[in-house]
Amino acid sequence: MTTPVYAVTGASGRLGRLAVEQLTARGVPPSDIVALVRTPAKAVSLAASGVQVRQADYSRPATLPAALSGVDRLLLVSGSEVGDLCPSAHQRDRGREGRRDLAHRVHQHA
Repeated sequence: MTTPVYAVTGASGRLGRLAVEQLTARGVPPSDIVALVRTPAKAVSLAASGVQVRQADYSRPATLPAALSGVDRLLLVSGSEVGDLCPSAHQRDRGREGRRDLAHRVHQHA
């Protein structure tokens, strides 16, 4: 049985980093964590610890399919962008299981 791959949005921010830390503290291998960030240069320390760092920007929906590729569980850490996030993500999520509703995926694994 393979372990799930977790993605954390906003991983270069305070709450996102705490979420990544909690996943590793609970025994999730860093290689099974994807840090989704707008600016990868801000997540150098996460990459150095073995976490996968991928660029993802809600305002640039074309970044989302590659960023979410292979992700099984998604933790949305967001500030004021929640209203803007969902419509774009719903339309653009093309993970390995095909076109799925992102909100359903988050609810399913919460």
